Amino acid sequence: MRLSIRPLAFRRRRAAGFCRPVASSRSRSSISWTVEERGVPLDALRFVAVSRSFGAVTALRDAEFSLGEQRIVGLIGDNGAGKTTLIRLAAGILLPSSGQVFTLGRAATREDSWLMSRLGALIESPGHYEELSVEENLCFFYSFYHSESDKRGVVREIVRSAIGEFGLASVARTAVGTLSSGYRQRLAIARALHPWARVILLDEPFLSLDPDVRSEVKDLLRKRASAGSLVLFSSHTLADVERLADEVLLLVSGRMHRFESFAAIRGCVGASPAEDLDVVYSMLKKRLTLSS
Repeated sequence: MRLSIRPLAFRRRRAAGFCRPVASSRSRSSISWTVEERGVPLDALRFVAVSRSFGAVTALRDAEFSLGEQRIVGLIGDNGAGKTTLIRLAAGILLPSSGQVFTLGRAATREDSWLMSRLGALIESPGHYEELSVEENLCFFYSFYHSESDKRGVVREIVRSAIGEFGLASVARTAVGTLSSGYRQRLAIARALHPWARVILLDEPFLSLDPDVRSEVKDLLRKRASAGSLVLFSSHTLADVERLADEVLLLVSGRMHRFESFAAIRGCVGASPAEDLDVVYSMLKKRLTLSS
């Protein structure tokens, strides 16, 4: 989501307005997806012959795949392999040079407000408002994600829940600009995992997190996938991908390779379950490079 250039006073008024206590009999479950939205299975994310170039450099070549809901998919590859480009395309931040990207059955574009309200993303720098508190940031961003009739009754409840869920209670009233990198990352993940998100796109979500927090975030991602969301995350930490992902996408020089699991990758190169993950990864890259 693009950051507003409006004055600080406006942002504080908006955050305060949507965090003001409001009498409401609605429970948090009232923000769940409607039967109509969930009634028909669809591809949560689909790439159709997608390529993306930056000048003479092709970052992604003829990517063709579809991912359903209720799954966690790990995206791996070397620096410059095209991981962030793929995630930015899925989020509608970039448009393909050729081919088509569909998210929840619709062309991926930031101009589609329906789609953006059902998308959660952490991509590179999350762009917090440094002068606002953690609570004010969450109130401000969460207020954009649902219909006007729902905002007044539930945003404060959701923000309070998120502050507890993501371990932000001790810094809820603290200006974001003064936070450590770990707390800033927790806030970024809390923004991406807003409760209306059906597709969750995370670029290196575990950076700067302590081991216990990493474990908690993994549990939250599993919970969101079980509830019906597609979670697509990139990581250079192969152990995270092996333990968390239901399936794996590998990018090598901009080309996509898909595997049912990390165990399938081991089987592809004839590696034992005890083989070091980095060794397995190197063996697979070598095999794919030779066969291309």
